[in-house]
Amino acid sequence: MKHRAHVLGLLLLMAGCGLFGHKHEEHSEAEGLLLLLSGQEVVRVWEGRVTGSLSVRIAQEIGPIEVRFLDADEHSFQPDAQEYSLQLNVGNTTIASVRTGSSWTFYLRGLSPGQTTLEIVLLHAGHADFRTPPIPVSVSS
Repeated sequence: MKHRAHVLGLLLLMAGCGLFGHKHEEHSEAEGLLLLLSGQEVVRVWEGRVTGSLSVRIAQEIGPIEVRFLDADEHSFQPDAQEYSLQLNVGNTTIASVRTGSSWTFYLRGLSPGQTTLEIVLLHAGHADFRTPPIPVSVSS
C-alpha cells in the first residue's frame, strides 16, 4: 500500500510538472531584428549592433516598415502567438513620431529637422523579451 502511495505521488508530480500529457509550445527566441521597407532591409540589429538607419522628411510618413526578428541562427521570424506585441519608443517625439500598422508593421513620420532614435521592444505577456539598442532616425527638410 505504501508503494502505491509513492507511485501515485510520483505520477501526480509528473503530471503537475507537465512531464507527460502536455507539450510545451516551442517558439523562437529573438536574438536580433530586421526592419524592411518595401521588402528591402534598411536596418539590422545583431549582437547588440545596429547597421543602417531610418530617414524621413518633415511631414512625410514612410511605411509600412515591417519588423522581423532573428533567432540564434539569424533566421527571420515573426511571433505567431497573440500574447506578443511591439512597443515603439521614439527618443525625441518633437522630431519624429510612429504609429503602429498591422501586427508587425509601423509607420514613421518626420515632424521637425534633426536626429533622434527609435527603440523597438518585443513584449510577451507584459514583459520585454527583446529590446533593440537605439536605432538612428534622421528627419530632413
